[in-house]
Amino acid sequence: MSIKEIIENIKGRLEGNSFGDFSGNFQIIVNTTDYPVYISIIVSEGKLELIQQKIDDADCTIETDENTLSSLLEGKKKPTTAFMMGDLKISGNLDLALKFGRILE
Repeated sequence: MSIKEIIENIKGRLEGNSFGDFSGNFQIIVNTTDYPVYISIIVSEGKLELIQQKIDDADCTIETDENTLSSLLEGKKKPTTAFMMGDLKISGNLDLALKFGRILE
């Protein structure tokens, strides 16, 4: 999956979800062979904004590589396995990371 396909996949999964009064900022850092790609998801008062840039105030940051993220989105790899193997790094609010992970399943 290309970076563009990854972003569209994430956007499609998020658009169908109701966030209610949930608010939070997630950042996914995708390490490619050339440079890191930042995918930031901002949820405020139930509204979603997905931008392709770095944000400084992320509540939760998930860092991985392009292949691992593709495998996660395609259901070929479980998030727990990727985390335990060191292919997925999480910093910040772990509860938000778990909520975000459930949305993407």
